[in-house]
This record gives sequence, C-alpha cells and structure tokens, in this order.
Amino acid sequence: MKVNSQQVFDKLMFLYGLDSLGKISIKFNKNRAWGGQMIKNDSIPYPQCVQACEEKNVSMDWLLFGKDEEATTKPVSQKEFVNNLKESFYECWELKLLPNYPKEEMPVISTLFVKNFKNIIEIEMNSEDIERKKKII
Repeated sequence: MKVNSQQVFDKLMFLYGLDSLGKISIKFNKNRAWGGQMIKNDSIPYPQCVQACEEKNVSMDWLLFGKDEEATTKPVSQKEFVNNLKESFYECWELKLLPNYPKEEMPVISTLFVKNFKNIIEIEMNSEDIERKKKII
C-alpha cells in the first residue's frame, strides 16, 4: 500500500486545526513552502508524523494508511444528527453568533440543514423518519 503525501498532510492539518500547508509548515518550524514541496515530491514527513502521533495520541497506521478509519465512523440516525445540529445552533445563538434568528427557529433551521446534508453524508433513516417523510410528500 502506497502512502499518499497529500492525505498525510491533510490529516496533519486536521489534527492541529490548521487550514493551510503554510501554517502546518510553520507549526513544524519549517519555511512556508515546505509542505507544498513535500507533496510535490511525494515525500512523507516521517519525523513530523511521529511528533503528531505522540502529541495528538493517534496511531501511525491511521495517519499514514487510514487504518481504523472505518471503525471510527458510523452512520448516525437522522434524529441524532438533527439534535446535534440543534445543539450547535443553540450554542451559536447563545454566543450571539446568530443574533437575528429567534431561538424558536433553531429546530427548523437544523431540519433544513439535514435535508441538504442527506445527499453528502450517510444518515440512517429509521422507519418513523420514512413514514413521516411520506406524509409530507
């Protein structure tokens, strides 16, 4: 199995909460172009991978090969997904990030988001969800 340098850098950026190759390069005390050059040369930054695994408590198998990814992701029910979204919207509302929206509209906003996410992510629908949807249609 070949290690993909782009995927490794994507995971490193995810682990450190960074959004660019320049930022991850600086995080590892390298010049801003280092990450891009590593990917261009299809090189893996093994010392930095070891550092990330130690600091973020993840396995090298996951970082390099994606092993155990299947085990860590599972479909969620639509109800669970909606509830998580509602909680996120309520938290944003409480932090005054959504000041112009009435608190009572958060469940409606959450449901609209779920409707749009269904095509991109795996959301399990139980029989109650399916029956309710049939009534709406």
